Amino acid sequence: MINVYVKDIYNSLKNRSYFSALALALALPDMCGAAEYPEETSVTRRYIDWFDKYLGEYLKTEEPVTDLNGELLYNLRNQFLHSGSTNIDVSKVKNENNVLDKFTLVLGDGTEIWSASSCIQSSLVTYRIMLIDVTYLCKTICEYALWYYNNNRERFDFKIPVITQDKFANPDPRIYESNVFVDVLNDKLKKLGSDWRIKDEPDKNMAKTMTEGIREIFADNNLKRRYLEGEKITMYRDESNGKLHPLPENVEYTPSEYLPDNKTQPKPVKISKKEAQVRLFFGQNFKEDKYRQHKEQIIQAVLQSKSKLQVNNRLMKVFSSEETSIVYKRLAPLIKDMPGKI
Repeated sequence: MINVYVKDIYNSLKNRSYFSALALALALPDMCGAAEYPEETSVTRRYIDWFDKYLGEYLKTEEPVTDLNGELLYNLRNQFLHSGSTNIDVSKVKNENNVLDKFTLVLGDGTEIWSASSCIQSSLVTYRIMLIDVTYLCKTICEYALWYYNNNRERFDFKIPVITQDKFANPDPRIYESNVFVDVLNDKLKKLGSDWRIKDEPDKNMAKTMTEGIREIFADNNLKRRYLEGEKITMYRDESNGKLHPLPENVEYTPSEYLPDNKTQPKPVKISKKEAQVRLFFGQNFKEDKYRQHKEQIIQAVLQSKSKLQVNNRLMKVFSSEETSIVYKRLAPLIKDMPGKI
């Protein structure tokens, strides 16, 4: 789906709709960062880390010039998308080397020019400025986001609940590959903890059923009159012949489409008492981002090991010797009953 967004960005640049292009381009690292770091809960961390990892080296120049980096782009993203400003909020820049005295976004004539950063230094003061051409910025982000998407498609799980108008205008509308109305209703049922699911009928979608219902109501003068007077008419489908009929008043009807479907019932996830204890311990003692990024590896190092040495060896595969020592010491109360010692 990234390719669809990139196409929209290029169309916007072609039509000189620079701010539309910029808004969508600034959102691309959000999508890619979520795919690259699925267990990272900090949107800020995901955005900055992805940008620096995949574009940092490409944009890097000689010091002391400040290059465009993840922190500055995330700052611009927040300023532009949240308040419409195209400036950098220096008060929120944490890295002193990234502080700019002047930031300027250059709008051109649809062509791409090279962007520039410069630094004026003296014994008394340092003055940093950055000029970024919006076409260059958008195309650079698009190029790397599209490359990342094409090489990591399995990491993306896009759910796009949109349909085009022609799907309804067509005499025999088809709502993509499945009925999006049914998908939405089933998602709500799942979140509510219900085991009930609505079954989709491949040859009948919601729009077609509604059209059939209105047609049947208007074919009967009595039903038509009641409907036009504001009365709610409930239709049900006779499963013996597939035809729609009005539901008599004071009668409750539950069609077979609403019966529980064993195939779609969510299976409860059970974890052992030991695993629950380890996960609780991790949450209480490892709150830094650098450890939370390796949450499962640390937890599994404890769960899959039968001795303290094995725990240490598994940690060594993830961390440096120094970092392993720190993690191991924190785990000490949890693994104190394991045989062996380090």
